[in-house]
Amino acid sequence: MICQGASTPLSSKKPLFIKPRTMDCMDCHNRPSHNFHSPDYAVNMARLTGKIDGTLPAIETVAVKAIAQEYKTSSAAHKEIESSISEFYRLKYPAIYRRKKGIIADSIQAVLAAFKTNIFRK
Repeated sequence: MICQGASTPLSSKKPLFIKPRTMDCMDCHNRPSHNFHSPDYAVNMARLTGKIDGTLPAIETVAVKAIAQEYKTSSAAHKEIESSISEFYRLKYPAIYRRKKGIIADSIQAVLAAFKTNIFRK
C-alpha cells in the first residue's frame, strides 16, 4: 500500500490505526462550488435587492454583526441571529418594532438566507 505523496509505503498494519472520517466537499473539490461572500457584502446585496428593508435603522450593522459571530451549530446560529436582530429593534426602537414587526421578520429571514448561503459551517 502506498500513501499518495508519501515516499515510504504504509505497512499492512498501519491502516488499522488510522481513524476513519466522514468525507466532505473538499475531499473531491479543491474549492467551494460557489462564491462565498463576506457578511457585509451578503447583507448589502440583500438590502440592495429589497430582501432586507433598508428603511430599518442600523439594519446593515445589526445584520452583519449577527451573521459574523461564531456559532457552534447552524441551528444555534439561526436562533441567535433571529433573536439578536429582533431584540435589537424591540429594545432600541420599540415603536418601529411594533409598527414594522412583519418587515423586521421578513428582513430576518433574508439575513438567515445570507448566512446559510455565505457562511460555511459544518
